[in-house]
Amino acid sequence: MIKIICFICIIFFLTIAVLPYSLLAKKNDTLRYPGNGISLLSKNKSIELLNNEIEHHSRGNSNLSFQKGILSFNKVDSFRFKSEKPIVGEKFCLKTGLLVEEGEVTIGIGNVKYVMKKNSIQIFANDAKVYENNETNVDDIVVEAFSKERISTRFHSDKRLVKIVKIDIKTPANIEIKISRKGKGYIGPWVWLRGYM
Repeated sequence: MIKIICFICIIFFLTIAVLPYSLLAKKNDTLRYPGNGISLLSKNKSIELLNNEIEHHSRGNSNLSFQKGILSFNKVDSFRFKSEKPIVGEKFCLKTGLLVEEGEVTIGIGNVKYVMKKNSIQIFANDAKVYENNETNVDDIVVEAFSKERISTRFHSDKRLVKIVKIDIKTPANIEIKISRKGKGYIGPWVWLRGYM
């Protein structure tokens, strides 16, 4: 009887010791929104796992540099990146800064693609064009998913709102970046927006 109780105690303590590590490992396999926090008090939070993946993937290319969460590129003909860790969950808000001076940049967030050149942006959802503007140089992309039914994207030019477009992003959603046609500019940093949902 004592052996059985000791065996049960050992199993119990091993489970308690191993469980936090398994939960952490599962948590690090995805990009999960950290929560909105307290309105107006919460600060935006860097998407560290995504920024680290982009930095690692950009190493070895002399036309790319990565500093403080920003991927800078100059005369890049073919760069492709797809995150290993997808965004999960129904509610999230994210933002990335960007500038396209030359060439073409495509940013994918799951089934939604943003195709940008200097002074133009096209947005595709499930390969169908949902928006086009050929007069605007985009400064950032923001995705706001308040629920499955309320998902939108917005972007700014010269720090002014240009357009809010209703979209339907399916999660889990991997982040993709494609730079081509001697692309020049920057992307990043990627951050979770907090404090206003």
